[in-house]
Amino acid sequence: MKKILITGASGFLGMPILHELTEHGGYDVYAVTSGRKSVVFPNSVNIVTANLLDSERSKRLIEEIRPEIMLHLAWELSESGYSKSANNLVWLEASLQILRIFIESGGKYFTFAGSSAEYGYFRGFSEKRETANIANDTSVTLYGHCKNSFHRIASKLCGVSGIEYVNLRFFPVLGKGINANTNAIAAAIAAFAAGEPFVCKSPCNIWDFIGIDDASRAACEVIEKQYQGVVNIASGIPRVIGDVFRTIAQKMNCERLLSLNFENSTSEILTADTDALNNIIGYRCSTEFDDLLNEMIASIRERT
Repeated sequence: MKKILITGASGFLGMPILHELTEHGGYDVYAVTSGRKSVVFPNSVNIVTANLLDSERSKRLIEEIRPEIMLHLAWELSESGYSKSANNLVWLEASLQILRIFIESGGKYFTFAGSSAEYGYFRGFSEKRETANIANDTSVTLYGHCKNSFHRIASKLCGVSGIEYVNLRFFPVLGKGINANTNAIAAAIAAFAAGEPFVCKSPCNIWDFIGIDDASRAACEVIEKQYQGVVNIASGIPRVIGDVFRTIAQKMNCERLLSLNFENSTSEILTADTDALNNIIGYRCSTEFDDLLNEMIASIRERT
C-alpha cells in the first residue's frame, strides 16, 4: 500500500478527499489535523495532531512517517480577509519547508491544493497558460500570489529532484459545511435562514463553481493517475452570480431580502478550461447545480 500524508485533513476539502481515498483502497492514509476542532475520522486512518507552522514539529512528522505521496491542503482560510492577509506569507514559507523535507525523506509524488486565485480574473483559464506574468495583474490577490509562488518554485524543485508534482487548481468549491465567513453564497443562505437581508455586491460576475463531492472525487482521480502539471478542478460551466443569488432567494422564499448592487459592481470572469480534467484524467462532474444549492440550503438551515 502507498503511504499518503494529508495536511488540512479535517478541513472542508480535506475530509471528503480523505474519505474518497479510504474508500478507494490501496493507500495507508495519515491525516494531519491541528486538533482545534473535534472530527471523526474513518477507523483505518492514522491521525497525527500537529501545528504545521512549527517547523521542527512538521519536520519530525514527515521524517517519521516518510510518505510516498503528500497531499498538501493546509492553508489559513478561516477569516473573511484571508485573501489579503500577511498569514499567506507564513503559509508559503511553511509549505516550502514541508516540500523540502518531503523530498529529503524520499517522497515520490507531491500534490498541492492550488487555487483559481492564481489566475486573477477576466479570462477563460487553461492549465497551459503560464502564470509568471501575474505580478502585473492587479486582480490577483496576495493569496493568489503566494499560491502561485509556491507552484512555480515547487514545479522547478520537484523537476530537478526527480519528484512528480501536480497543482490541483481548485475553482470555487461549494457544499455543505462551507464557512459562511469566507463564502458569499453560504453567507446569503445563512442570512435568509435568519430572516436577514443580503446584498449581492457583484451580480455581473461570471464564475465557475464545482460541488465538494465532484471536487474530492476529481482530486482522487488525479492522485490515482499520478498526473503531473496543473489540473483545473472545476465544472467548466460559467454562471452569472446575480442569477445564482436570485435562485437561492426564490428557493428560500426570500426574494424581498435580496438586493443586487449594480451601481459599483464589477464584471469579473472566472471560468475554467477543463480539458485536462475531462479528457486526460477522464473525470466529468455529475452533481447538478440545483441539487448542490438545495443541499447547502438544507445544511445551513439545520445549523441556524
